[in-house]
Amino acid sequence: MITAILLASGYSQRLKRDKLSLDFNGIPVLEHTMRAISNVSFSKKLLVTRQEQYSCLASQYGFQTLLNPMAQTGQSSSIRLGVLQSDPSSAFMFFVGDQPLLSSSVIKRLLEVHRQKPGSIIIPTLDGQNQNPVIFPSSLRESLLEITGDTGGRSVIAKNPQLIQRVSFTDSLPFLDIDTSEDYFTLLSKAKKTEDY
Repeated sequence: MITAILLASGYSQRLKRDKLSLDFNGIPVLEHTMRAISNVSFSKKLLVTRQEQYSCLASQYGFQTLLNPMAQTGQSSSIRLGVLQSDPSSAFMFFVGDQPLLSSSVIKRLLEVHRQKPGSIIIPTLDGQNQNPVIFPSSLRESLLEITGDTGGRSVIAKNPQLIQRVSFTDSLPFLDIDTSEDYFTLLSKAKKTEDY
């Protein structure tokens, strides 16, 4: 059992506009991420957001929307909200909303490693650098509920190095995220999204 938790409560401070609503190939950036997730089987799919405008979109893709009234306190509030709404025995796969080139094949590869090593923290890597999405086992539920601030799950990862299972990837496109205008222009320079979902 694994819950997909899509984190979409940020303020896009560096971009200075809502990056999740930016157009890419005719639909919002966030919708691309939802599509990739929705073509993979999860026990539950949760969208954690501070903007009710995404609720309709979420329902189209089978996500339950969780409105985060504490988004200003950082990503930890979204993580805790998602974990609390998950089954107590569920593992957690955390996604970020600004990876529109994320593919279902990447997700499935990570889930396959999780099936082989259900007690591990599954982290995709690119050139040795940790990427998203990350899978946490159900055994770390309480640790995830204790995090604070805007560091996400990094503190939990740092405290449990013995549980880490890294999965290496060579294609950078699925992990391209949007933090700045330059990132968005890089995304737009891709003539067509590589779709395998």
